[in-house]
Amino acid sequence: MTAVVVPSLAGSSLYFGITNALYLDTVGFGKQKATNNIKSLSIPAFTNLNPSVYMRGPMALPFVSRSGRLLIADAETTVPNFVQANVDFSGGRLDALVGNLTLGRGESTTTDTGFAQGKTDIHGGTLDALIKQWLATQH
Repeated sequence: MTAVVVPSLAGSSLYFGITNALYLDTVGFGKQKATNNIKSLSIPAFTNLNPSVYMRGPMALPFVSRSGRLLIADAETTVPNFVQANVDFSGGRLDALVGNLTLGRGESTTTDTGFAQGKTDIHGGTLDALIKQWLATQH
């Protein structure tokens, strides 16, 4: 048996395995209260095994339906907010069909003192989004 060493990172982390199929409507990384830099990535021991993440919607035809929303560092509501998210697919392949992509959306009021920092790394595959909104903006 070989032990898999998972690196220690500050904040919360979600590690994907070798083959990952996600059938969902909405997924969020780094929402309203995420101040500790949420990370999502492949376990380093798996990168030589060509890991993959496949993302589709939960509809009756999951191979062609889009996930509703992919939210990365989305403050959305509640002032002040400080959200961070680093979604890292660089260790493998991503195949995602998404309806709405939100990356780095700040607060919804002009009196906001918070921030939203979003980052995504994709070195192989496709992130196909119909609507790209709030890409690194502060309302």
